[in-house]
Amino acid sequence: MRPAVHWPTMTWTRVRASVIVLLVVSFAAVLVLSPGGPGVTGGIDDVAATTSALIATCAAGWRASRLQHRARLSWALLTAAFAAAALGQGAWGWYEIVLSREVPYPSFADAAYLCFPVLALAGLLLRPSSALVGQGRTRSVLDGLLLAGSMFNLSWVTALGATYDAGGDSSLAFVISLAYPVTDLVLVTVTVVVLAQAQARRVLVVLAAGLLMLCVADSAYSYLTTLGTFQSGNLTDVGYVLGYLLLAEAALRDRTVDAATPRPVSVPSMLLPYLPAVGGVGIAVWQLRTGLSNPAVLVGSGLVVVLFIRQLLTLLDNHRLVGEVIAGQAALSFLAFHDPLTSLANRALFKDRLEHAVALRARNLQPLAVLLADLDDFKDINDTLGHQAGDEVLREVAERLLRTTRAGDTVARLGGDEFAVLVQDGGDAWRVAQRILQALDEPIELNGKQVPMSASIGVAAVDTRDPALTAVELLKRADLAMYAAKRRGKASVARYELGSADALANELDLRTDLVAAVADGTLDVHYQPILAATGELVGFEALCRWTRRGERVAPAVFLPVAEQAGLLSALDHHVLTTALAFAATFGEDLLLNVNIGVDQLVDPALPARIRSALETHRLAPGQLVIEIPENRLLPDRRAAASTVAGLRADGVRLALDDFGAGWSSLARLQELAPDIIKIDRCFVAPLTAADAPTDIVAGIIELAHQLGASVVAEGIEHPQQLETLRRLGCDAVQGFLLGRPMPASQAAQLVGQQSSRAPRSLQPSR
Repeated sequence: MRPAVHWPTMTWTRVRASVIVLLVVSFAAVLVLSPGGPGVTGGIDDVAATTSALIATCAAGWRASRLQHRARLSWALLTAAFAAAALGQGAWGWYEIVLSREVPYPSFADAAYLCFPVLALAGLLLRPSSALVGQGRTRSVLDGLLLAGSMFNLSWVTALGATYDAGGDSSLAFVISLAYPVTDLVLVTVTVVVLAQAQARRVLVVLAAGLLMLCVADSAYSYLTTLGTFQSGNLTDVGYVLGYLLLAEAALRDRTVDAATPRPVSVPSMLLPYLPAVGGVGIAVWQLRTGLSNPAVLVGSGLVVVLFIRQLLTLLDNHRLVGEVIAGQAALSFLAFHDPLTSLANRALFKDRLEHAVALRARNLQPLAVLLADLDDFKDINDTLGHQAGDEVLREVAERLLRTTRAGDTVARLGGDEFAVLVQDGGDAWRVAQRILQALDEPIELNGKQVPMSASIGVAAVDTRDPALTAVELLKRADLAMYAAKRRGKASVARYELGSADALANELDLRTDLVAAVADGTLDVHYQPILAATGELVGFEALCRWTRRGERVAPAVFLPVAEQAGLLSALDHHVLTTALAFAATFGEDLLLNVNIGVDQLVDPALPARIRSALETHRLAPGQLVIEIPENRLLPDRRAAASTVAGLRADGVRLALDDFGAGWSSLARLQELAPDIIKIDRCFVAPLTAADAPTDIVAGIIELAHQLGASVVAEGIEHPQQLETLRRLGCDAVQGFLLGRPMPASQAAQLVGQQSSRAPRSLQPSR
């Protein structure tokens, strides 16, 4: 069953085609039978031609009103062309029907007629088409001139030459007689060229057919007029009526326009202008026997000039295409060997240059070195500020690396936040690394924020005394040195030393054992007392401890390993559940502080997990204090604020740990509004002398109290520190002087010793 949506369109197309056939056949019959005599037939001829031209004008104007941009302008010019033809037909009919006189030749009608091909050619050249992109318009006009000139020479040796030799007509009449076929030939040729290159051809086929019919009719009119035998009612006038009706049909059908995108030129369309041109030039050469003033010779000479211009355009096109290919190859080559974000060398180019440098060293023993730089905490920038900000940081780092290295050094981005520098020709790699650290020490401004930046750099160098190394081995050494710098902390440089591989193997063993310990739940939890400034026990801080193969592993060693292995969340959960089970044994008067990483703080399920754990151990939410490190960026501030709101709604307290050691302390205070602020040990350490400056510590305590928060000072190891903090109004203290982290059994004994003394609640001092 045919789709109903296509039925009306197909029906009206067939109806119009049937009407055109009926009208043309009827008109031809009138011309042949000549009812009423030549006068009546001539009048019918004039009316039919004028009416068909007006129909084409109206159809083209309607189509122009329904299009936009260049397609609209194209049909507007075609409307003007059809209107000029209608005006010419009307003028012709005015002479014959109204004035009842023979139409002079030339006349105003001829002027209007000749406007038709000029306007139609302009409209056709403005049509969005694959054949008219770039120099296509100029090439199409030249092709039209080639074909028109060739056809003129052919006409000259067959009919026009004889007419010209016979004389009897004015020069103006002869020029107009030639103008009809020449302009029509150019118009038809351009139409055929556009048709050969077009993607949508149905409309152009009808348009070309209409123009071809008009061309044939014009040529016949010009020829018969030159001979003096043309009169209205001639059967050749069928070409005008049919041509105008086909142009009207083309306007009604043109619902789509060709995309103006270049397409490969087909072989027939390339040969189209050359084949007749060869014949035209050949005729001109043959006519040389009659003299240089022969019109065919002159036209043939013009054809040679046009051919030269067209070939010049082809050469220019080829030159442009070759240039585009070369530029494209250069761009592809650059993309293949450079990082698209920073424009630095990529891994492939760096590897190639490193292999070349190693090969040169094997011959001349010149020293060389490889630096590997990995940005510190780059993931925090991506998670907090977004990947676009991360890209800005990478571009800025790349520019700083280029500024701090020599012109002969190869700087590359190997991927992610890892960069590499190849130092040759005796350059001091260690000094280069130090310059890089200094360049990265200045914060990067992003959206009005000063973001700190640093890198861990590994240096692997070989000099004249070292044995031969492959590029892979040298790069591996730099990688080992970079990981050694990572273990030392941020913004550090490490050289490759013998035994670095063994150290890395030990670290991998450590990570494997830690994964097993977390999975088995064999990590220990110790508890460090937190005392009021007056000496009463107010709570404990739960701290993770690990004994590996009978030896204690320091938290400063295994916590970074846990972070790199992605174990912090599991480790925090183990400490929380173990500590809550212990807290259930000492009542509701003491606080329990548990550390939570910032990655967990953005987990929306954290409040529900803590609520469930509190209910399991029957602990009041106010007894639990969640400690958040102040010196770490929040991956997602909105998510963290939502999690904090959920904890507060349940009654859980919040403490800001290591206050003052980070880079956004005041911003963090505003975001989290903590219940407890823990002063970092770096501010407590100088208070060992009685005359030590106390302005900063006093200011922190005053600020916390103004915000309604309690203050806990960490790292108390000297009596003078304790005395000074008491004098400044600190609420609670914590440190080795007051009690080291201890197992649960010792912590339980300490609670028992304090049970006879009324423990005080941790509240801000006033």
